[in-house]
Amino acid sequence: MKKFVSLLGILLIVTGCATAPDSLEPTSLKRATSTEVLHVKAISLRDDQIALAPGDYKAELEDSNGTFYRGPGNCFRILRDTYQGGIYVTNSTGTKKYRLYYYKTANAVPMDTTQTQSIVESTAPKAPIVSGAVGGAIGAGIVDYMKTMNDGKLMLLQPIDGINYAELVKK
Repeated sequence: MKKFVSLLGILLIVTGCATAPDSLEPTSLKRATSTEVLHVKAISLRDDQIALAPGDYKAELEDSNGTFYRGPGNCFRILRDTYQGGIYVTNSTGTKKYRLYYYKTANAVPMDTTQTQSIVESTAPKAPIVSGAVGGAIGAGIVDYMKTMNDGKLMLLQPIDGINYAELVKK
């Protein structure tokens, strides 16, 4: 049951539900004109399924609405996979909005293959070899496409309510 819940959680994050990230080409953004550094405390979202490590985040890129501050190393984590990333802060004079972002790569740490195999064996009905092979090939193609479809893009998560970002991010 625990494995099923883990698999369901991964599927919800991969499919995005109502919080699918926006994907941006980093080359479509301009380099930040500011040299500002934000001091970020650890940020944990969705029961620690998404996390941002504490540290100094340096202004990296900007668009007309705000600035992208990049953290040290692989500071962004989804489940067990880590990526380079940071936090986006709007330029608004009123209440600032914050969004986490990461650079999507297909080189993130994959799930343990033993765990994946046991999930497949416990949930898949027995099928003839030919149809099983065809289904497996189709499934492998879909997974491969999903892993690489946003490679190199900056993935900007939708804002998550209920987090006091101003307390976690200081200049």
